[in-house]
Amino acid sequence: EAAEAWPEAAGACGRRGKPAEGLRGLRTAGARGPGQYDARHALGKCLLETGQYPEAEEHLKWCLQWKPQDKNLRGELEAAMDQRLRVGRRRDVEQTTR
Repeated sequence: EAAEAWPEAAGACGRRGKPAEGLRGLRTAGARGPGQYDARHALGKCLLETGQYPEAEEHLKWCLQWKPQDKNLRGELEAAMDQRLRVGRRRDVEQTTR
């Protein structure tokens, strides 16, 4: 049931003001069907859009193992990695200036 509900959850992630609802549904779908490429890809994209870069990176890496030639997927993973590193550097700078 959860595996079939992931497209609706992915849509909720994209709607303004509903990302938490979408993430909850996508996480449920991924937990019940870890082999669900489409659900995990949607979850990775939603996590990226909501600034949860380390977790986005985890799901997008998993997806890239199944579709290593997918340039769009590789770009999404690179964006998640880049943003994670930028946030980490920003935190380091903030801690040293305190």
